[in-house]
Amino acid sequence: MAIKWTENLAVGISVIDAQHQELVKRIGEFQEACQRRQGPEHLKKLYEFLRNYVEEHFQTEERYMKKYEYPATDEHVRQHDWFRKEFFSLKDKLEDVGSSSDDEVKSLGLVIRTAALLTDWFINHIAGSDKKMGLFLREKGC
Repeated sequence: MAIKWTENLAVGISVIDAQHQELVKRIGEFQEACQRRQGPEHLKKLYEFLRNYVEEHFQTEERYMKKYEYPATDEHVRQHDWFRKEFFSLKDKLEDVGSSSDDEVKSLGLVIRTAALLTDWFINHIAGSDKKMGLFLREKGC
C-alpha cells in the first residue's frame, strides 16, 4: 500500500508542505511501480526524479533554517546529509546491477530497500524534525 499525504504531515509552511506533498505522491508512485513490478527503466526514472527533487527540497528547507536562524539547523542538515548518502548509495547500486537472474534478485532487493528508506525516513522526518522546524518558522513569522 502506497503512502498518502495527510494534513497531519503539514508543517504549516506552504512551500515546504507543497514539496512534501509532491514527495509523498512520488514515493507512492515508486511504491506502486514496485508492486506492479514495472521495469527497471521506469524505476530509474522515478529514482532520478526523486534524487533531483529531494535535493531541491532539502535546499529549500536549509535556506529557511539559515534565514530564520533555526537553532537545530546543524542536526537537521546532518539528517539530510545522512539521507542523501543512503539514497544515493542505493541508487548507484541499482544502476550497477546487470540483467542476469542473480542481478534481478539484487535489483529487487535494492528497490525494496529504497522503498522502505523513502517511506520510513520521510514520514518520520516530516513528523519529527520538520514539524519542529515548521513550528519555529511560524513563530518567527514565516
